[in-house]
Amino acid sequence: MSEPEDLARDPVPAGRRWLFRLLALLLAVVVVELGSFLLLSIASGKIVTYGDLRARQGSRQHSEAVDVGERKDEVALLTEHRMRQVPPLHPYTGYVADPETTWLAKIPGFSSQAANLGFPYNRNDLFWEPSDQRLVIATFGGSFGGSLGAKVKILQPAFERVERWRDKELVFINFGFGGYKQPQQLMALNYMLFLRVHIDVVISVDGFNEIALPPVVNVPMGYFAHYPRGWILQVDDLDQNLRLLVGELSYRLDRRARLARAFAASPWRYSFAAGLVWTALDARATDRISDTELAIQEARSGEMSYQAQGPEWPFADEDELYTELVTAWKQAAIQMHALCRQLGIEYYHFLQPNQYLPESKPMGARERKNAYDPEHPYRAAVEKGYPQLIAAGDELLTAGVPFFDLTQVFADHQQPLYNDTCCHVTDEGYRIVAEAVAEAIHGMDSQS
Repeated sequence: MSEPEDLARDPVPAGRRWLFRLLALLLAVVVVELGSFLLLSIASGKIVTYGDLRARQGSRQHSEAVDVGERKDEVALLTEHRMRQVPPLHPYTGYVADPETTWLAKIPGFSSQAANLGFPYNRNDLFWEPSDQRLVIATFGGSFGGSLGAKVKILQPAFERVERWRDKELVFINFGFGGYKQPQQLMALNYMLFLRVHIDVVISVDGFNEIALPPVVNVPMGYFAHYPRGWILQVDDLDQNLRLLVGELSYRLDRRARLARAFAASPWRYSFAAGLVWTALDARATDRISDTELAIQEARSGEMSYQAQGPEWPFADEDELYTELVTAWKQAAIQMHALCRQLGIEYYHFLQPNQYLPESKPMGARERKNAYDPEHPYRAAVEKGYPQLIAAGDELLTAGVPFFDLTQVFADHQQPLYNDTCCHVTDEGYRIVAEAVAEAIHGMDSQS
């Protein structure tokens, strides 16, 4: 006996079933997108927008690397093109950026004039006429100081808090560059002043590269501790091992760039979920790039020329090396201050923070996982050298140099701020640093 026809019939018409499925799918997409948006915002320490994702992906899309294709004939390619892996030599500052290969130099809104001089991380031109209504503020340092100096939208509101600067037009120019360590900042300042770049205020933010790079890079590779980072890669012939490592770096940089380009294309560019996936993959790719860079730094090239090795300057032990590094850092600051004072330029010197200085920042599990490597060679250098830099800062103050210790600037901040295992921070971290710098200068004015 069959069921009545009205009972056998599906109570939900087919059209409605598809509508319900579509609505369920849309709801799932919304939930995934909202969850991804929240996770990205929490990780960044601020509300993330599509523009933020595009900007970050844009910064990854140009690898400045050799196109190794399928990695065939890698050694031969690197023999011809290896200089693309390191910044071009400069007769006064060691190295600068190549405006022909640096992606930032080609983006509208950045100064082609500054890029032409090798400092592309500038939205403003470098040459300004002196004016009572304008204040030209120049930043110096390594990648940390250079990143801070490039963030004009963060610096502008922070520096407007300095009372005597509020009625002036603030112009920010930036001579910080990745890997710079003293005396490169000193030489860059001398060179820019020689070229008649007008500067009213110099802000130097450094210390990490000076104490971390020589023991980890220069000395193990056998060249002068005070030479620029990677000097041997710029001026000496590479053996096959180093060529292969540089080739691997080129390959990894290119893969990261391709990844960013893929996720920046439609329709993924409009998805926070895709942005979250890209962020995780990019972090992994960046870690592998860092590992390869460290391998390059630790590799030896065999017999070196004097051009690559520099003067013989042996150290009896590790203590003597760190004493020399701290003394040189202090002396460079004294010389920059003396030069500025002679020319009527205000000078302010800041010791940058770093996550490997014990008890300098509380870290949750996520930040510790992403930005703290207990086996990182920089950790030992910071733990050994930073207390000496802090003590030398007191000596700078005694010598009349306006010095400020920023190592505890994140001590009361629980949110994640460091974004790699080296030394760099998020935009929120740079905002906190910028406000601390402005507050220090304002505090000096209040005491005078």
